[in-house]
Amino acid sequence: MWLSHPSFPKVVREAWVRPNDLPVAINNFITKAKLWNKEHFGNIFHRKKRASARLQGVQVVLANRPNNFLVDLEKALRAELTEISKQEEEFWSMKARISWMVESDRNTAFFHTSALVQRRRNRISNMKDRMGNWLNGKRDIAEFNR
Repeated sequence: MWLSHPSFPKVVREAWVRPNDLPVAINNFITKAKLWNKEHFGNIFHRKKRASARLQGVQVVLANRPNNFLVDLEKALRAELTEISKQEEEFWSMKARISWMVESDRNTAFFHTSALVQRRRNRISNMKDRMGNWLNGKRDIAEFNR
């Protein structure tokens, strides 16, 4: 998510200007990234909640007293909410990917559940024959393939 923000590459460049010592450079980057996150990026969920509330308030006022300023503000808030939603989707996708990487190789309930779900997705439960009739069940499908 940070990589998609236009000001983040500058944070990376500034943190690695003079990397004399790798641990010092890493700590410098961590400090700058945390500060940048707090000041520029912030908590996605709070930003989404705040943008949704503002949009709802603008829409209520717009319904009663329409004007150009409110129409423009509504467009801007919709664009902001769309961007925040994309970032939230990316956040959850990354979190799921990390969870899979951490938990997949362990002999855990998570791994076994994931394997069962995948097995169910790969199962053929219905099939159409050449005449367009639906075949249901293992026996019908097995006889069709013979």
